[in-house]
Amino acid sequence: MRSVAMLLVMICGFVAVTHSVPRQNPNAQADRCGEFRQALDDYLQIKAGMTRREVQKQFKEDGGIQVRGQTRYVYKKCAYVQVEITFKLAEPGKPVESSPDDIVTKVSKPYLAYTTMD
Repeated sequence: MRSVAMLLVMICGFVAVTHSVPRQNPNAQADRCGEFRQALDDYLQIKAGMTRREVQKQFKEDGGIQVRGQTRYVYKKCAYVQVEITFKLAEPGKPVESSPDDIVTKVSKPYLAYTTMD
């Protein structure tokens, strides 16, 4: 009798716990992961030898102080996804502005961070 009572208590506890957890849309996680998958796919398209112009199709320069030879980019669809890109300057004598013809030499791993405000 005591084991039956213990079994009933365990079953009631299990039912209470399973019914208290809010049910989520099973596609919600897949949707969120899909957005990150797209960001990762777009990031993986950045290769050494590409031009800055090609990078800027999916990414834009972050705010704040930037250096022409190494620029922090944010993903256009979600600015929290960021990457540092090193360039070989197409016009090294040009004093300030970067050139769309600068060549990618190195790409960091993507990371999540707040954007920099100007």
